Amino acid sequence: MYDRDALIAIVREKALRFGDFTLASGKKASYYLDCRCVALDSNGIKLVADGMISAWGDNWPDAVGGMAVGAVPITAGILSCVGNDPRRERFVDSSSVKKPKSMALANKSKVR
Repeated sequence: MYDRDALIAIVREKALRFGDFTLASGKKASYYLDCRCVALDSNGIKLVADGMISAWGDNWPDAVGGMAVGAVPITAGILSCVGNDPRRERFVDSSSVKKPKSMALANKSKVR
């Protein structure tokens, strides 16, 4: 069951950082949101997956997937959560695509 407040809390706890950050573009930012930290957390990914499934309502897609790294844990979380749902037959395929992407921060060590 989707718990929006719990998802917001875990995003604030694990993914949102305040400070002085230099982004890959060279621009400066006073905050940084790294949702990979949520997608790689066992409670976080369940909340993300439940939220996506809830948002679909009765309009489920035929497949789930996306860009590698970000999509892999989300796809796995969704497939795990729908495992017992009778609507799971709607999924005919799940995949991810690897494509080169620059890092969001110029200096990753600043986000720890």
